[in-house]
Amino acid sequence: MKVLDREDRVTKSLKEKIFQMDRRELLTKMGYHNLERGNYTLERFLKTPSLYRWLEKGNYDFLYTSGEFVKKVAEVVGLKREEVEKAIRFAKDEMKRIRSLKTPHIYVDTHFVRKTEPVFVLAFTEGLRNIVLDKEEFAYLSLEEALKKVGEFVRNHYIQNDGYLEVWGKIYTYVYYHVDGNKYYFDPSGNLIHGDVKVYYSKAFLRIGNKEVSHGNNE
Repeated sequence: MKVLDREDRVTKSLKEKIFQMDRRELLTKMGYHNLERGNYTLERFLKTPSLYRWLEKGNYDFLYTSGEFVKKVAEVVGLKREEVEKAIRFAKDEMKRIRSLKTPHIYVDTHFVRKTEPVFVLAFTEGLRNIVLDKEEFAYLSLEEALKKVGEFVRNHYIQNDGYLEVWGKIYTYVYYHVDGNKYYFDPSGNLIHGDVKVYYSKAFLRIGNKEVSHGNNE
């Protein structure tokens, strides 16, 4: 389970207190005249694992935004306002922090040089050599943990593909781009390579209407 999907203390306390109250009484005290609409929002909140997820996906039911809803529920069920506001600030700060991070990914270097391969084939097989990783997961890993995880991924990826990527060719090196923008090189066995490594990058474009589809990196 991701860190952001774990139930935080405030969300847990709110849910416990909500279940202890009569639903109609709770919604009425919250100011809902349309109880069906209020109940729909309440059910959505109860099914959301954490305060972060609730604020992240956003909500507005013509009475409360997601943050206002949490504050009002807390007020009605008797949870300390300061505790709730602190939790909301923390969740919002985490959102900003994660959004500011680079998306971690792995570039699989095959020393590819285009010959007769159709551009549309290269564009649509992009995901084979540019592997996007889960930013939310890597945002909570130390560099040491991230490199260990990537090393294991690289080793398994090489074995599963028999050292060869369809269309792109034989695999030589893996380049891991960390959430801070730094990059690290791995050999096919998943070992971290120290020092400079020559990597072959290429880029092609395929335009469909006004949309540009590309493959590869350009460095």
